[in-house]
Amino acid sequence: MSLLAFLLLPMHELDITYHNTYNCKTLRIEDNSIYDDKFEVKNSILEIKAPGQNCFTFFDLKKDWKSITLNCASLKLCCTKQPCKLTILPDGIYEIKFSIDPNIKYMVEFNHMRVCKLMSNYIKLIGLYLSNKTSNTNKENEEIEKEFTAIKDIIDASVYAVEELLDNSLGIDLYEQASKRINDINNGNFTGCCK
Repeated sequence: MSLLAFLLLPMHELDITYHNTYNCKTLRIEDNSIYDDKFEVKNSILEIKAPGQNCFTFFDLKKDWKSITLNCASLKLCCTKQPCKLTILPDGIYEIKFSIDPNIKYMVEFNHMRVCKLMSNYIKLIGLYLSNKTSNTNKENEEIEKEFTAIKDIIDASVYAVEELLDNSLGIDLYEQASKRINDINNGNFTGCCK
């Protein structure tokens, strides 16, 4: 390729982000790309494979899209389009790709570790603990609070393992560890405090 041909190529820098929310029925993705304004942006495609799916769901995006909010219907995980009937999106690894024309040259892809349901369970557990905190001894409260900190660290590590270390297996293992520890507390099986 000649230097002139290279200089005439668009210099786009693609970047998309997602936002964690406590509404577990939606997933919002934003375009944070830097586009070379000398060249038209066309054929913007978002591809997402949700946990448990075998193939990607494709979204043809408008030329100047800024964000898209997805739900179980748009991701083809449920069959309704009525917002009141939408179900919670599953936790787990979402494979996400974004590309523009030429789509083979301009593409970003990453895995997103969704932990919305797990975090909701964690927050409910903390709320229950806080409402009953006065019935515990100081030592019991200290042990339970240490366990909460450990659980949150494990949840954060599961996201980090998938999204930064690119280790899906480790991310899933950590997710399951955090889930088990939450269930142990819910079921009265937490033995961190000696009575």
